[in-house]
Amino acid sequence: MFLSMQGLVGAGVDEFVERAEWAQSTAHTASPSVEHDASHVPGYIPRVIDGVHSDIDILRQARTWRMHLIQSGPPGTGKTTAAQAAHGDELIIAACYDGMTTQDLVGQYLPEPGEAGVFRWVDGPLIEAMQRGRPLLLDDFGWMPPGVQATLLPALDHQRTVTVLDRPKEQTVKAAEGFSVIINVNPGVGFGITGPIRDRAAFELHVPVDLKAAEKLDVPRAFIGVAEELHNLAEAESVNGIHRWVPSMRSLLNARNLAVVFDEHFAASALVGECPAGEQRTKLQDLLVTHLELDTDVPEPLQSRSL
Repeated sequence: MFLSMQGLVGAGVDEFVERAEWAQSTAHTASPSVEHDASHVPGYIPRVIDGVHSDIDILRQARTWRMHLIQSGPPGTGKTTAAQAAHGDELIIAACYDGMTTQDLVGQYLPEPGEAGVFRWVDGPLIEAMQRGRPLLLDDFGWMPPGVQATLLPALDHQRTVTVLDRPKEQTVKAAEGFSVIINVNPGVGFGITGPIRDRAAFELHVPVDLKAAEKLDVPRAFIGVAEELHNLAEAESVNGIHRWVPSMRSLLNARNLAVVFDEHFAASALVGECPAGEQRTKLQDLLVTHLELDTDVPEPLQSRSL
């Protein structure tokens, strides 16, 4: 590939080896580059985690080495998209909610369509992922009740098994090679993560809003400036346990689209409507006036009125 695609057709093997050895010897000091990674989500911009590895690489390596991990961060920061970019169609996604039961994870008997009184067993996403050796994404994990979380414990530790007494045929399922679990959580939401589950995760990856990616995706600079100030403020106040609203990547991309279709003032008003009322909304309005140079034209939440 090096010889045929890098403009070095006809170069000798010695030249290739020399360049490869130089690249390896300087890899630890070189600036990280993850743009070359071919992800399963067109347009996804991989992120550098520790100055060396990309999020795509980390998610894939964790699966290879049977590691389970936690992705934490506010909604709309790209946690689910990162998992999809890393694993593509192999990824099995289960959405968690406060009324979730163990059956939602492991499976249950369901009516057979068109056959009265006939039921068949349908495996849940956990059993499916274990049997097929697939990565399992548990989205909005904080909403999974603690009692249901306990179902995952033997699957996440060295046993890598789950026993389902109601399941016909094989009641104890052992995870096939390739099975791993990604836990997505929004801090401060729902029941949280129990200690035993957290102990079984190899590491936790914090996923904030990627403002550099937002800039590459053509979000207007004024909105990025507002987001930067709000994120800095939220970070400073989080030390005291205060959770402030910050615009998600989804919100910033919506602002970009609205600014194109309508104008930046309309986009700003839509953003204000997302922010909780009170001091936080007032702060957002002040920042929007400053960065968009609106003078006294303060954006208000979108609302229809008679002409």
